[in-house]
Amino acid sequence: MLLGILNPQQQSLVGMLGSPLQASEVVKVTHNGRTTYAYTFSAARSTLSSNDGTNSHTGVYDPQFTLDPVDVPEPSILLGLIGVGGLVAAKRQSKKS
Repeated sequence: MLLGILNPQQQSLVGMLGSPLQASEVVKVTHNGRTTYAYTFSAARSTLSSNDGTNSHTGVYDPQFTLDPVDVPEPSILLGLIGVGGLVAAKRQSKKS
């Protein structure tokens, strides 16, 4: 339990908050060579909890993070390239005949 590793002064400070302390796990996200860490301190209530008497994991956490957009080719460009390739292939075929 977290409070077991805090000194008495830190425990009293946490006790002043009044409500249960909520914190998600830290999630490491690496995208396009850039690393970031996502976490949150608020949770949606859940009906799930641990079976060890600590009532741990009683919330569902959804840390938010944004990723850089990735360029995706337009479908019309791909269709155009396929069409040009087909015309070139047909022209070569007609020259062979």
